[in-house]
Amino acid sequence: KILNLRSCKVNALHHQAIKTVGEGCKAVARETNGIIQAIEYSRHPFTFGVQWHPEYLPQRRTQRALFEALVKEAHKESELTSKKPLRTVA
Repeated sequence: KILNLRSCKVNALHHQAIKTVGEGCKAVARETNGIIQAIEYSRHPFTFGVQWHPEYLPQRRTQRALFEALVKEAHKESELTSKKPLRTVA
């Protein structure tokens, strides 16, 4: 959803991969050979995982979009939580 693409090039560097996705997870990106490269978790609005290394590809707009979405979501979450009253603990 973040990249809004049907396909993109990634740097698949791992020799291990997800065989079966866990409960509440959905495979959302696969290589042409079927290897899962990205998953989403349906029980939280912004939880996903990628098998490749987008941090190694900052020159690609599509890979930067992942980090931009992360920063945007963190900012949004920060705004929500900063409005909650703080509790004192001893």
